[in-house]
Amino acid sequence: MQRLKNIALFQKKIFFTAIIFSIVLAIATGNLNMTGIYYFFISPLMHYFIYEIRDSNEYYYYFNIGFDKIQLWGSTLLVAVLIFLLVALL
Repeated sequence: MQRLKNIALFQKKIFFTAIIFSIVLAIATGNLNMTGIYYFFISPLMHYFIYEIRDSNEYYYYFNIGFDKIQLWGSTLLVAVLIFLLVALL
C-alpha cells in the first residue's frame, strides 16, 4: 500500500501538468476526443522534463525507498495507458 502512495506522489506532478496541456491542446485543435491520445504522448514528455531535467535530484528520494527509473517510467506509461483507455471509453 505504501508503494502505491509513493507512486501516486510521483505521478501527481506529471498528471496535473499533462492533463492541462492535453485539454488545452484538444480545445486548440477543436477535437476533444483526442484528449486521451494527447495525454498518452504528453505525459512521458512531462515526466522527462520534470524529473530528468528540472528536478533530477528528486529521483534520489524514490531510489531510497526502493524504486528505480525503470519502475517510475513504467508507472508513467501505465497511467498514460489507463487515462487513454478511460477517455476512449467515455
